[in-house]
Parts: sequence; C-alpha cells; structure tokens
Amino acid sequence: LGYDIDEELPWHSTISRTRQLYPETVFEDVFTRVLAMCVEKGMVSGHTQAIDSAPVKANASMDTLEL
Repeated sequence: LGYDIDEELPWHSTISRTRQLYPETVFEDVFTRVLAMCVEKGMVSGHTQAIDSAPVKANASMDTLEL
C-alpha cells in the first residue's frame, strides 16, 4: 500500500468510506492477496481460519449507556 512500517495509518473511517467507492470484489481480492502473503511469510499457521462477528448497538453518550 506504500506505507512504511513506522508510518501512521489512516483512520478506520477513511477505509470504510473509501470502501464504498469500489465493488466488494476489489476488497475480497485485496483481503485474499494479503492473507496469502501473510501465510507465505509464516505469519499465519494452521489449516482453518474462522471469522466471527456480532452486531453491537453503538452509543457514544456516557450518560445514556445501555447494556
């Protein structure tokens, strides 16, 4: 991507907004290539990768926190 190892990366919201400009297939391809490079360099081991997520209701106000 052109970033040095010690260079500050963009905020996650920048990536999220940019993501809306390109088709999903572009991001799938980038993810697949980066994962393959990590495996090639020995940064990932094992035979199974699993991804988990859960929707969480966001609330930015400390006065109205919800469980």
